[in-house]
Amino acid sequence: MTLETLDFSEFRLGGSEEKQNFSLKLLESFSQCGFVKLVNHGISDEEIEKLFDWASSLSTFPALPPLNKYNVRFFNLPEEEKTAIAHKGGGSLQRGWSRVGSEKTQLLHSGVEQTVGDSRNFDQGSPNETDWPTPWPPEHIIPGFRAFMEQFYVKMHESALTILQSLELALGIPDQELATRCAGTASEMCLNNYPAMALADWLEGSVGERAHPHTDLGVLTCLFQDGQGGLEMEDREEAVERFVPIEFGAKSEMVVNVSDTLQFWTNGVLQGAVHQVTVPAEKRDSGTRMLPSRQSCPFFLKANRDASVGPLAQFVTPDMPAKYPERTAVEYHQSRLSDLY
Repeated sequence: MTLETLDFSEFRLGGSEEKQNFSLKLLESFSQCGFVKLVNHGISDEEIEKLFDWASSLSTFPALPPLNKYNVRFFNLPEEEKTAIAHKGGGSLQRGWSRVGSEKTQLLHSGVEQTVGDSRNFDQGSPNETDWPTPWPPEHIIPGFRAFMEQFYVKMHESALTILQSLELALGIPDQELATRCAGTASEMCLNNYPAMALADWLEGSVGERAHPHTDLGVLTCLFQDGQGGLEMEDREEAVERFVPIEFGAKSEMVVNVSDTLQFWTNGVLQGAVHQVTVPAEKRDSGTRMLPSRQSCPFFLKANRDASVGPLAQFVTPDMPAKYPERTAVEYHQSRLSDLY
């Protein structure tokens, strides 16, 4: 199973024929793999480098030279500063810092609890969110962090909505029908930090996967990642569960996957992409003792909270009745989150 890399400028900047051709290729990749990789998506290399500079973890920080003014990294903050903005858990929407082990995705698939490091992720909502505001570290602790992350969120949201418009074209859905369902403040962005770990611990089974097989909650997930590898997608061409690596090309590549709500809306025409984060195959027998920390930044495009996530009328027929129930996006998300935390 081969993952396509598409030039998003064909849709963003192209004429009607280029838009149509790109959209059909996007739909084909989503149908076959659940994933696609995009280049020329409109977010600059400099912005992406700054993003990962902010996210650089404590485990790598001592080895990094002071390259620029962004030398105070989020995951390098003292424990008490991160704890002050920690996620509350339960059914509340994901906001703030979460430590390794607070998320139960690995426990849903394995009896092994991952216990490496002390940092995991920082989740944020829309800058315009009022019901579920993001707890930010004080400006004097990490100057400029909030401003940069909020600006990056806005750009990711715009890109994700444009991808959805391309998909509307390919599926024959009226323009903006899906995009307007995601134009509110429900989407989320996350800085992930997978701490360094001893390879022997993973091989022995005393440490679990960095992320066990799962699908994502929203409509689409748009991801930037560093070069450490380990992201894998389910091979849909195999009868038994098998995962294949999503090869890393550059930090500027945007990896996009279909998530649960898009599966519901299309009544299963598009399937949520099952994926995991594990030890890259080439490092398992390489003699490496320590697997370096890994950073990534996913943007989860989500439906407006009061929007239905049941199948759209155009995907329901007498021969293909609705497979999924009518419920709002927030009802679905909270039910999933209460299982995970």
